[in-house]
Amino acid sequence: MCCAPAFPVGYCQVFVSFNDQQYTKCSFPCRQSSFLYFQAPAISHVSPVCSPSHVGSTVLIRGIELVDTGTIQLRFTYADDRDGRHVTQIVPGKLNQDGAIVCQTPVLKVSQSMVYSRLDLSLNGCEYTDVGRPFYFYSQHKLTKVEPSGMALELPTSQRLYLSPEIVSDGIQLRLHVSYRMSPSEPVTMSVLGPVDATQLSVGSQYYFAPVTHRMAPLSGFTTGGTVVTLTIHDSMVAIYYASVQANHTIPFMFGNVSACGNLCDSVITCVAPPLPAGHHAVHMAFNQQSFQPVQIDGHPVYFEAFPPPQVAPPDAAHASVQFGPTCGGTPLEIQGHGFVATASDSVTLVQFWFSHESNVVVPGTVVNAHVVTCVTPRVDRVGRAVVLVSCNGQQFSDAPHHLTFEFHAPTVLSLSVACPHSGSLRGGTAIQFHVVSGLPQDLSHVDAVVNVVERSMIRTTPAAFDRSSRTLSFITPAWPYPAHVAFDLSLNKGTFFVPTCMSFLYYSPPPPIRGICPAAGPVGGRTWVEVECPGVVDTGEVTFKLTPIQSSDEDQDILQPPVVLVVKANFRNNGTSDYGAPIQVQFTPWGNPNLAVIVSGSVLCDSNNNKTIECLLTQGSLEAGYCRVELSLNGQQFSATEYPDPRHVSPLHVVYRRLLFPFRVFVPPFFVATTFGSAGGGSRVLICGGHKLVKYVTRGDGKCHVQLTPVRLLGQMTAKLPDKVMVAAQ
Repeated sequence: MCCAPAFPVGYCQVFVSFNDQQYTKCSFPCRQSSFLYFQAPAISHVSPVCSPSHVGSTVLIRGIELVDTGTIQLRFTYADDRDGRHVTQIVPGKLNQDGAIVCQTPVLKVSQSMVYSRLDLSLNGCEYTDVGRPFYFYSQHKLTKVEPSGMALELPTSQRLYLSPEIVSDGIQLRLHVSYRMSPSEPVTMSVLGPVDATQLSVGSQYYFAPVTHRMAPLSGFTTGGTVVTLTIHDSMVAIYYASVQANHTIPFMFGNVSACGNLCDSVITCVAPPLPAGHHAVHMAFNQQSFQPVQIDGHPVYFEAFPPPQVAPPDAAHASVQFGPTCGGTPLEIQGHGFVATASDSVTLVQFWFSHESNVVVPGTVVNAHVVTCVTPRVDRVGRAVVLVSCNGQQFSDAPHHLTFEFHAPTVLSLSVACPHSGSLRGGTAIQFHVVSGLPQDLSHVDAVVNVVERSMIRTTPAAFDRSSRTLSFITPAWPYPAHVAFDLSLNKGTFFVPTCMSFLYYSPPPPIRGICPAAGPVGGRTWVEVECPGVVDTGEVTFKLTPIQSSDEDQDILQPPVVLVVKANFRNNGTSDYGAPIQVQFTPWGNPNLAVIVSGSVLCDSNNNKTIECLLTQGSLEAGYCRVELSLNGQQFSATEYPDPRHVSPLHVVYRRLLFPFRVFVPPFFVATTFGSAGGGSRVLICGGHKLVKYVTRGDGKCHVQLTPVRLLGQMTAKLPDKVMVAAQ
């Protein structure tokens, strides 16, 4: 003999050694000689829970980890009334095809009217379960009183029966015998429950057809039980009949092999589904409390589907921005989890938004798959977070430790910034800024704003930037194909749900050039009314003009109302902010070091011939002296790619012949050479430009100035003899 060690569940092979070195495998001739490892079993349900003590009854035991070992035993332990000692009686058990254990109760030799015992289970005949189930034995019982003692045949009457002694049972049935006479001298007693020969009944007997089930709902529920199942009986005469023969209006049910009890009221039977294993279970009911018949609808048997309670999971990062919406409802919500079941066609998937026990709202949902359920949030009358629960049978809702919450916030109210335009060019690029007055979620990090530009059937979507500190929304208007009056719709959750902003925007054609102004001059103090001739301009109510200097005697002077005479150029804008569309940027990239690139903003200038020129300002000291590439961008992201010749190997004169674009050159102040090439025979006029410092130097020298031209020899370029330094006079 030996003691079995811990081992995984299942059969194992046994080896024996007599010298602690060589082992021999045991050959078991049959399964009864094999050794089986199993999980510790547990009893979950016993039916019935009582039995007569003088005769055996069949008991059905359900539980978990029940396996057929061939040595299943049930132990009944009770206290003897004579000496108080504990008596144990053991009976064999057998595992049926449904996975339940069936046994016969033992016969007790006691005189007690009621015996309380404990039922324990052993799969190997040695080790019993630690937690037993109560079981009751009774010796005899009788009816002591019946109220009332008589009743009318035509009227249903409720009866109350008194039983002695008190018996604990999970199912009590009553059999009623009716005595009548075929003739005055011939008494006959028959039972109304059970098979009856119709030829022996009198002419006044009443027959009825078995009732037809018109509808049963729901057809699914949790494996934990508790689903209230409702059956509608098509024949109303059945309800009248059962009300006349049953005092408690109860009808037994069977869900598979698990029994339950229903209640009949006005042709409607309600029953609470018991705990069931997962799967489909045939539904039976017994109209006469004894014979079970399958429930059928349109001639087809009805099955009840049991499934584990579904669980709702917290949202992932991709769906975090869809966990809030306005109290007006309408936000599409995608609920993630596992265990969602698309049950029968007549069952309804519901989603409940639970605020408290007194406040909750239920809306219909749709099961996409076992992990996703979708719905649309309802209209609610309060602000705050609601717990989201899911029901796959329209009755029982999920209840998981990690709840999914949805935040309802007040409707979003926006106001337009004071400096924000109400109109813009068809090319887009107008900056719009909204201030959020109210209607934001508590966690602003989940706000992902998107704006829809809507005009009749055309919609353009553009992203918006949200500033948490100032609570402002900023976006750039997209291009529009034709002049129109459009509206803005806002979404705070990445375009899942849009709400109207009640704000409009006017798209107009780009402003035409100015044909003329009158008068063309005025005092430096300003306050001169000027008429601007601009045919085809659109009056948006936001027309502004911009004055830019054409030439100035001082490079540092850049004001609109100078104290000296100044010639300026007038440009106008229809909305006060935008020029011709998207913002224009110019990039200066040094030839030898592209990492030191400088980007400056530019503006579009248009002359009378509609020729457009880009103007930008490169401040002194922003770039080192040398050659650089000049590239252009219309969106601030992608820049042009121009083919420039290498200034170290190609001369500007060669560029003129080839008509290529020579790189831009940055000079060191105080002056620079504007004329960079000329004829080798001389005679070219060289222009040197400078600022205030150069003027001061020339003034100090009595106006006499000379320029020295020194040849520069570049490596690997020229082999001819270069001239010497030349000094020439300058004007």
